[in-house]
Amino acid sequence: LNIFPDNIVGIALYQTVTTYVYIGRNNTTNESMFRRNVGTDDGTNMIGVIFVCVTFGLASSAAKERGIPFLEFFASLAEVVLKLIRAFLQLTPVGVCFMIAGAVLKVDNIGESFAKLGMFVVTVVVGIAVLAVIEVLFYFACTRKNPFTPIKHMARAWFIVFATTSAIVGVPEIIEGCDEMGVRRATSRFVAPLAATLKADGSAIFIAASGVFIAQMEGFGDNAGKIVVIWLLTCALVIAIPHIPSSSVVIILTVLSSVGVPVEQVSLLYATEWLLDRIRSGMSCASTFYCVVYTEYMTIRKGDTNLDDDEYDEAVSELSKAKSLTSAA
Repeated sequence: LNIFPDNIVGIALYQTVTTYVYIGRNNTTNESMFRRNVGTDDGTNMIGVIFVCVTFGLASSAAKERGIPFLEFFASLAEVVLKLIRAFLQLTPVGVCFMIAGAVLKVDNIGESFAKLGMFVVTVVVGIAVLAVIEVLFYFACTRKNPFTPIKHMARAWFIVFATTSAIVGVPEIIEGCDEMGVRRATSRFVAPLAATLKADGSAIFIAASGVFIAQMEGFGDNAGKIVVIWLLTCALVIAIPHIPSSSVVIILTVLSSVGVPVEQVSLLYATEWLLDRIRSGMSCASTFYCVVYTEYMTIRKGDTNLDDDEYDEAVSELSKAKSLTSAA
């Protein structure tokens, strides 16, 4: 029912919830009987939002020229919302301070809550570390090359990403590191920006762990259905994470609202966000670099020797000239 909403406006306000009420036992079979009730609950129906967006996106694409005004409207709306978000970000330090204070005041046992928060940090860090080991082993198993060689060339990019908490900022340094490692420009210039935009391995671990952590804090830890939905929504939304600091927390709010988990405790995550945001951004940087060098290995292995560096520069130059002539015309 949530994936096919009956009210497009309502998906931003409520979601359909199915409950089963015990009404007694069957006198013949002695089995428990339940009545199925379908109602609504406050919170964004994120599954419905995704379905509606995909549907309208495909329809507007199929409409071609006549769908352009529709797309331009939402592009303009996105710019307006982005301006508002940037304005609100200026008040983030003050707002976060009061959010954490409010969450702490509502906690009955502060020591126990901070102990759980510490275990949450350990869980996220261990998860990201395991992912890093898997990537290194995968690179070694597939290429039979020293898996630590890329680390030397990505170090500068990693430190920049760690400081700025944005994988996109480190793309120029990633490309420069790839050049130092001998990766062809055609590969690095294409794969690095694409991978940095789409890959959010560390953020996926953080969002999933945060969702489960908050669900446990609110008493939903034993609800397998909610845990599965959190995992599925994380897989779907992680690609759409904007590359701004602490953007994953916004996704967490969306995920928890979609499964009906209260979001008051999310403010506790800001106490550790300064560290975890840097760790997961660094993981995304490393994943991007390994993705580039692995792509280079696979293309060379398959005999793709097209466009060496000189030919690539020449092609870029010709393309720039063509664009200049088109603009002049």
